[in-house]
Amino acid sequence: MKLKKLKLRFVSKINYQLRRNSISVGIGEYAVARSPSSLATWALGSCVGIILYDPIRKLGSLSHCMLPEPRSPNNMNDCKYVSVAVTDMISALMKYGSSPFSLRAAVIGGANIFGFNKTFDVGKRNVQKAIETLRAKGIQIDVMDTGGNRGRNVVFLISTGEIFVSYTSKSALWGDLGANKSFRRRTPRY
Repeated sequence: MKLKKLKLRFVSKINYQLRRNSISVGIGEYAVARSPSSLATWALGSCVGIILYDPIRKLGSLSHCMLPEPRSPNNMNDCKYVSVAVTDMISALMKYGSSPFSLRAAVIGGANIFGFNKTFDVGKRNVQKAIETLRAKGIQIDVMDTGGNRGRNVVFLISTGEIFVSYTSKSALWGDLGANKSFRRRTPRY
């Protein structure tokens, strides 16, 4: 049986109609939901959003991960790491009857917002770890929208398998530079 694939839709703005029944997923979190619910996450900069979808059972999961993998065994339960979140998401979906072989995936985000520090490009490393982990688990990746230098907002409609992505401006993530064009560094709150 051929499984229904995820579909990517680009929109200029995520409007109220798209996000009204959405469960919001914060940084370092994941959520699992069943149709007709939808899942959403905001301001994916270097972070990566990973979507798992079971088109047979109309189940979905979305994570918002900051880093590729933990450096210490003490952090093995922290879903801010790609490697941990994917494993936890699969386990959660299996509790609702999904099989890893019926799951489809999407990887979104992993931007290099400021365009510097290519040596430690966290966004690129997050994307690489997501691909590596999903492939190791035997999960087909249907959709990828990664890299670049702009953040993304994401809404995943579980009922249709559609993923709506809107690009943010740099000022939406880090504050507008304003008329004086001076740069004020803001420390993101995680």
